[in-house]
Amino acid sequence: MNVTRTVIDCAQGSPEWIVARLGIPTASRFADIVTPLGKPRKGEKPAAYMAALLAERYTGAQTGNFATAAMQRGTELEPQARAAYEFERNMSVARPGFVRCECQGIAFGCSPDGVLADRGLEIKCPLPHTLVGMLLDDAPPEEYLAQCHAGMLCTGLPRWDLLVWAPPTSGLPSRVWTIAADADLQAAMLAAVVAFALDLEVADAKLAALGGRKVRPMEECRDTMAEAEGNQ
Repeated sequence: MNVTRTVIDCAQGSPEWIVARLGIPTASRFADIVTPLGKPRKGEKPAAYMAALLAERYTGAQTGNFATAAMQRGTELEPQARAAYEFERNMSVARPGFVRCECQGIAFGCSPDGVLADRGLEIKCPLPHTLVGMLLDDAPPEEYLAQCHAGMLCTGLPRWDLLVWAPPTSGLPSRVWTIAADADLQAAMLAAVVAFALDLEVADAKLAALGGRKVRPMEECRDTMAEAEGNQ
């Protein structure tokens, strides 16, 4: 199956970025669709993700954006981690807005934490006790593998660096695992995502038949963000 790719130049988190990924599977949630071994998931996880994507399509508003304290911490530390990664390698890391992919008429995509000429970058800043467990394990954390392989599938890059990082003041080291692309795994992952997306279209049609009406997402996103800013 051939994948076509379009890089959408926008700031991650902006209204344009929200609209670009609204209602389609994205790499950060591929673990809800497929296992790290490329097998389709069954049960609650894919069903809940499909419902969230359908809600986005019809309301025009991003779902699943509730941030726990740990997630907020990771968001705040990510720029520092990227700067440390750049400094140690003496190179700049690009940060594209959104890489939109299409295959067999269905869309999916990713928002890399960083892109270099020969690899992508995924940054995780876990809580200290979680980081310690990761550092002591020789294998890269399994919970992040689907996202890294999804990034390679979406971008076509041959490898992906997974950086787990802590501020130097924490006393803990950081670590980078380099994960190589796997053609067989990518093929299995792509097939699973296409199957999920086709089921998503069937569910979309059913929702429309029940009277669902899609709003205009860009206007909804702008209104939502303006309201949030006014409440600050």
